Amino acid sequence: MQASGWVSLREVGASRFRTLAMDTLVGERTVHIQGDGTRATFAFADGTRIELAGSAAVRLSEQDGKELLLQYGTLLAAVSPQLGGLPLRVQTPAAEAVVLGTSFVINAAEAETFLRVNSGDVELRGLVDNQAFKVAAHEQAYESTTATQPIAIEPASARIKAYNKATNTPEAIDRGYS
Repeated sequence: MQASGWVSLREVGASRFRTLAMDTLVGERTVHIQGDGTRATFAFADGTRIELAGSAAVRLSEQDGKELLLQYGTLLAAVSPQLGGLPLRVQTPAAEAVVLGTSFVINAAEAETFLRVNSGDVELRGLVDNQAFKVAAHEQAYESTTATQPIAIEPASARIKAYNKATNTPEAIDRGYS
């Protein structure tokens, strides 16, 4: 793990946070990062890399494949091909992304999810309507818990739009894995 800025860790079932140090082994825990320019990068044994940016919270688990619960914030991923047919799953409040090996950026807010795929394919399933769609390389998709329409897939824009949870305003994110 590498980090810059304020990064903390909370054990499952614990109420207290502790500061996360470099090269910490992270099991089933929730990681919080906070502040502009803050980043935390995690590497799994298979080479999969996950980066959190800005203010974000993600719960990590590796029981039946890799499972990430992105409560809010931006997550960048470079996912190595997953062995044994067990995909990496990223669940947000609005959707679940299922990945066997690819790179993508996903941004989660309280009731919405934005996904941009840089390479490979990601299956995105809305949690409200349970509809799943394949999002291919250079495509992006948006899902909301309040949406009355199915997930909309479109060509990726040059810059990713994310939402600042505190002010509910768009902000540009132009970093990603390719």
